[in-house]
Amino acid sequence: MISTQSVPNRLSSSPMLRAVAIGAIFLALPFVLSPFTASHIVPLAIIAIGYNLLLGYGGELSFGHAAFYGGGAYLTIKWAEVFPNLFVAMLLGVVSVGILAIPFAFFSLRRRGLYFAMITLALAQMVYVIVHQATSITGGANGLVLPIGPGDAVVGPVDILGNYWVFYGFALVILALVYLAVYRVTRSPFGRALVAIRESEDRARHLGYPVNKLLLVTFVMSGLLGGLAGALHAALFAFISPSLLFWTMSGEIVIITILGGIGTRGGPVVGAIVFTILSDTLSQITNIWPIFFGTIFVIIVMLAPQGIFGLYKQYTDDEEENPGQDVRVVLRRIVTGNVE
Repeated sequence: MISTQSVPNRLSSSPMLRAVAIGAIFLALPFVLSPFTASHIVPLAIIAIGYNLLLGYGGELSFGHAAFYGGGAYLTIKWAEVFPNLFVAMLLGVVSVGILAIPFAFFSLRRRGLYFAMITLALAQMVYVIVHQATSITGGANGLVLPIGPGDAVVGPVDILGNYWVFYGFALVILALVYLAVYRVTRSPFGRALVAIRESEDRARHLGYPVNKLLLVTFVMSGLLGGLAGALHAALFAFISPSLLFWTMSGEIVIITILGGIGTRGGPVVGAIVFTILSDTLSQITNIWPIFFGTIFVIIVMLAPQGIFGLYKQYTDDEEENPGQDVRVVLRRIVTGNVE
């Protein structure tokens, strides 16, 4: 006789069943919310996956990822003015953000812990000020409008910009590819080396790991995914403003990652879903929704310091899924500099 507890255990032990369950959730999202809102979840999930690679596996807290998210959006629109094709503009926008991430990584990684976080924040705010002041190029406070539309993103008989349902399917394909790529990275020797660095940088150095090079590559990879998320944001909204580059956007990325579970594979995706649903629902109810959202966030962190995927781990006892890190331990390690 099968016990009720064995059912979730069996479900969690099958990667195929987990994939089917996640796919069913994403298929239901546009019906439960709307195709537009569901599409907005995807870029947030992608940048959270990239951010989790840096924080959850590399152990470095960044407050500057808004520069990559907003940068990806701005650069995609600027490239679209030169090449009126969505795919070309997105590709060039992501590559441009990757180039931007290199000096970010070089200067930020000269320090660790809170100093690293403050440097990333300062660099991102510099980008925000530049974009806000360069009115002739970026539109300043008025923002920019995507200069392309339906007909400029056609794949066979499908027009990506034709309607939100088609765009949602396009975004889901990109999300799936990103998830699989990062999954392979975290399970590779590179990913294991990152975990070793996270747990003890000194020990990793003694073992012969090129710590700075590995973290620099991780930072750039994280920035590239942030740029990809920003490119999708620009294609979805067809308009951007400097608010995408402000430090509050970086804070949202941190919150999404913590909600889902730091260092988990599926946590960033779950965090993006929960964050979007909560913020969208509360904002329709009251104008002071950030207060209620903050209260709910604190409660979730207190009850599940390892994130929502930590609860999943406790319920299913899934040995294949990383249980995630306790956010209190992560912050203590960053603040005190104690990585032992």
